[in-house]
Amino acid sequence: MTHIINLAIDSPLKSAVSTVRKIWTKCNEVALNINTLPDIPLDDLVEAGRPYLKGEHSERAAYDDNIWYESPDYWYLYKIARMLGKNDLSNDVFCDIGSGKGRVLCVMARLKFQKVIGVELFEDLCQAASINAGRMRGRKAPIDIICEDATRAALSEATVFFMFNPFGEDTLRAVLDNIKLTNITHQRNITIIYYNAVHENILQTAGWLEEFYHFHTATGRKISFWQNVSGETVTNEIELIGALK
Repeated sequence: MTHIINLAIDSPLKSAVSTVRKIWTKCNEVALNINTLPDIPLDDLVEAGRPYLKGEHSERAAYDDNIWYESPDYWYLYKIARMLGKNDLSNDVFCDIGSGKGRVLCVMARLKFQKVIGVELFEDLCQAASINAGRMRGRKAPIDIICEDATRAALSEATVFFMFNPFGEDTLRAVLDNIKLTNITHQRNITIIYYNAVHENILQTAGWLEEFYHFHTATGRKISFWQNVSGETVTNEIELIGALK
């Protein structure tokens, strides 16, 4: 009986939270003049019996471990943007790996980065991101879209990398190797922001990265910040923590 009562309470609450989240997201989309919503909501995919984490297959991908398209919540993107914005970003290039329709790109392009880059495997998402980049309001940094597998993409320009759990362990490991190799010919300080850090054990065992900060979303998703061990982080740790107060 208690279980039934809890379900009766939880169901309306979850429905209310979902409605508020949708309204919040739509308001931000309108404010930015973009559309980054997935064509099929994740809730519908789950109800249809599709595996939650399994994304579309692509012959272009080195590994078949893509995660289904989803964008991070604007609340936490703005929080990360405020943290990064405490620093001089004029010489930094931001790169979103698995950029989808470009929500992260459009938020970060409102900061004064030298450039903002999106790396995305699927052409239809790249096209949507390009449209959003062209029509967004308040852009201060140019946006480039690279439609390619991140394990093979040219990443030597970027200093700040963002990943919203876009793929599984195999691809993540290969992408980190790709980033590490770029630092041989283009030595620089590197920061990696891993949102929904499901496979952070791969970063922990990479041998060239160290975590210097993290926080959790209201739903328990971890957002961790990493830097290359041999150099100082692009964003000063003290300033990042201070930005939260």
